[in-house]
Amino acid sequence: MITPSASSSDPLSTCYEVPVRFAPSHAIARPGFLSHRKGLFWHDGVALGAKPFDFGDADVLGTALRRLLLTHQGGDKYLLSLEFVAARSLQDTEDFIQRLIDAFTVSMAGNQRDPWYGNLLLEALWPGLRDSTPKPPGTISPEISTAMTSEEFIVVSEASLQALSWSPLTAIFAEGMRAAQPKSKFLFWFVILEELESRDEFKALFDPLFSADEKNHLLQASLSAGARQRLEQLLKNPSATQQGRAEKLLAILKQIDLGEVKRLDKTIPLDLAICRSLIKQRNNIAHKGAMIDLDQLYTVLFPLAQGALAYLTNVIRPAILALTHF
Repeated sequence: MITPSASSSDPLSTCYEVPVRFAPSHAIARPGFLSHRKGLFWHDGVALGAKPFDFGDADVLGTALRRLLLTHQGGDKYLLSLEFVAARSLQDTEDFIQRLIDAFTVSMAGNQRDPWYGNLLLEALWPGLRDSTPKPPGTISPEISTAMTSEEFIVVSEASLQALSWSPLTAIFAEGMRAAQPKSKFLFWFVILEELESRDEFKALFDPLFSADEKNHLLQASLSAGARQRLEQLLKNPSATQQGRAEKLLAILKQIDLGEVKRLDKTIPLDLAICRSLIKQRNNIAHKGAMIDLDQLYTVLFPLAQGALAYLTNVIRPAILALTHF
């Protein structure tokens, strides 16, 4: 059983509630056609309506629940009410709900026969998460909620439209902008940097791991034709250099005037530590429990990918594009 963590600054409670709803991962929209996926909770042969789903005294995901209540609030909204056996903090509750949402979403996968039109998933409406412990009559329970709306003015002109360009890399970068999950954004935007790494014009910046004479000696020492062939392929690998990947990425970025990124409050000079961190995150994305550094994703990788894309597509000088708008 999972035991909630305690914090002196985070009050504990047994009752919490959060609105939830079903949402599609995407829709198919093309001229003359629009798909829409909708999900409804179904219990005892009918859609969940006036009568809520009530479930209690059970263990879910290693957590003891005294009661779980699911109430339809109208439209596509439901209210998930939880009463835990052991009191827990709001943070621990958020963690449990996220695991519950993930597990329930995955359990739905087997019945989704048409994922082409979007995977249906369950999502929590996090601004509505609150402590719902019953209070004595007359008790005032202040609740603090914050909302933010940002507005941007996007300039459109003849010059801006005529300056547009497109390549397959443009589509990849745009997919990163459309992606909702940080890991997906990271993968799409890092592809742009990987394309930089593979460019022939940067090979001269680095020292081969072996000299021509050393390569000949190694090949002559191979015991069999198969071993010699495999060794020859390895020695021809352009990534086999005396410099490591992070060193090469940093050198390439500096070569195209991307040695620093600017944000609203400061300028961040690139160094080996940042490059190693980006590469490590890329390699660890599929690993269990691997997380993305959101600050590096948005303040470092995002502008770097813009600059790299500008260089690769020869739109404008990359230092101007990547470092002026963040």
